[in-house]
Amino acid sequence: MLKLPIYWGICLFFILAGCKKDNLLEPTKEVMTDNPRITDLDKLVDNIFKNYASKATTAGFSIALINGTQVNQYNYGETKLGNKTLPNNQTLYEIGSITKTFTSAALIYWLNQNNITINSAVKSYLPSYLSSNLTKNGVDVSFKHLLNHTSGMPRIPNDLPNSLDPYLNYDSIKVYNYIKNHSLLRIPGTFPTTEQEAFDFYSNLAYSLAGLILERQNHNTLESIFRSIIFAPLNMNNSTLNDIETINNRAYPHNSTNNALYWHISGTAGAGGIKSCLADMIKYAQAQINASNTNMLGESFLENQIPQIQINGKDYFGLGWEFYFTKSNKRITVKDGGTGGFTAFIAFEKTSQKAIVALFNNHNSNNPSEPFINLLEEYFK
Repeated sequence: MLKLPIYWGICLFFILAGCKKDNLLEPTKEVMTDNPRITDLDKLVDNIFKNYASKATTAGFSIALINGTQVNQYNYGETKLGNKTLPNNQTLYEIGSITKTFTSAALIYWLNQNNITINSAVKSYLPSYLSSNLTKNGVDVSFKHLLNHTSGMPRIPNDLPNSLDPYLNYDSIKVYNYIKNHSLLRIPGTFPTTEQEAFDFYSNLAYSLAGLILERQNHNTLESIFRSIIFAPLNMNNSTLNDIETINNRAYPHNSTNNALYWHISGTAGAGGIKSCLADMIKYAQAQINASNTNMLGESFLENQIPQIQINGKDYFGLGWEFYFTKSNKRITVKDGGTGGFTAFIAFEKTSQKAIVALFNNHNSNNPSEPFINLLEEYFK
């Protein structure tokens, strides 16, 4: 969360952390896993991830491969380095910016429920003192601008503290004050034309504001709104925006300096506050694949998935979702997430009914994106 979009460096994914390291130069360890290594799929996953899992700095991760109704799940490593506890499909991880797909769906759900067009100006639904900085050159920021990264807002507020838990105490008042005191960077609705511009336009602040609009208009917390609209209908019973330090079955955050902290997120929760587990994210991926217009949630999911921005002739941003093109030019709907000690990925293709979910309790500097991309390329061939 609150970092890069996943399309930077290789299509829609994280910047790979420099050149590929020579694993022989890194300390290694014995790999803990419940992967039986029996089927071809078991072996594919293990072959791709065994080197990553054997790195001494790799904590743990949980992976699901979905093919229609068939689901294969694999867990590797430890919930905390050194505790010898293998994660399972109920282990909670921070999923960072994957939260944006939930925020977008919930906002579209609310808009449709209240017959409000997605092109409506957001200033009508916020304190009036924000209005002057929610417009530029006569163009107002709309709900669509918030969700497709064309709002003109910066990536993140520049007054965040330089700390391991940077969003601690950054509440709605601080978000509103930041907007009050900072003009838009560009005219709302301006499309990026290059990958660099897409990186620059990607706005966590915009999604923070989207979450606050939902809370303000529903007179409820984002946790309660997500639970009512998405978590409960999909039986995602473990997913939450609340702090998880008191929950036993949780993964611990890890970074390269071994001092990572959980992120405590309030005012910016709509950009990346969800904690979830493999079992719940499997349900979410399946719901995205099977979404239809037979109910309001399905309609919201379908609208999320519609491409909004193209770069170099290829779909780039949707409404919360992003797009990755494989080496064979197959378009995959994707989203990544990252916090101070976690990295997460979800990818799906509706035609083949396939999806991948991967949750890691390591910061992206540990480079889980490299084996994940290799798996994506193989699985969606």
